Amino acid sequence: MQERHSQIAELEGSMRQCDRRAMTIVMEVVELGPVDRMPSIVFDHGLLTMLAEWWYSKS
Repeated sequence: MQERHSQIAELEGSMRQCDRRAMTIVMEVVELGPVDRMPSIVFDHGLLTMLAEWWYSKS
């Protein structure tokens, strides 16, 4: 049982790391500059908005 708990804690830790990495990428893209120079995929289907909402809903 103890081993299971440590596995879960380890998984949660790595998920948080992934969250930080993902948000760092998003922030780097946002800071790249004017919208017209952005990769269009970022704005397709409100992807950036969805990412931001997902991020803030977690914190």
